[in-house]
Amino acid sequence: MLLRQRLEVQEVLREIAVAAPTSPLTPSAAPALPVQENSFAAGWHWRLRETPEGVPELRLDATHLNARGNYLIGCLWYEVLSGGATTDGTFVPAGIAMADAARLRRIAHEVASLG
Repeated sequence: MLLRQRLEVQEVLREIAVAAPTSPLTPSAAPALPVQENSFAAGWHWRLRETPEGVPELRLDATHLNARGNYLIGCLWYEVLSGGATTDGTFVPAGIAMADAARLRRIAHEVASLG
């Protein structure tokens, strides 16, 4: 049961982590990028080097986390490893809105409470 819940949470996070490459928000030319404000992944970037004939190529880094993803995972690890709650925390990393940080702490707390 707990494993199924964790897999469901992972699937939800995976779905909202990155804008779909077929999204209308995907730009057609460099240096514009798709909107990635709700992403947890490093996301879309233009690769200029190591491409055929130096033509810019839009690539997706869905492996590495951005600041929001790192903060969420950090809060989750803190909750699981220490047993403490992050919901009363006040630290907000650069580039993350205070309300967004509070929401991420709440999500981490809810996920940690699952098991």
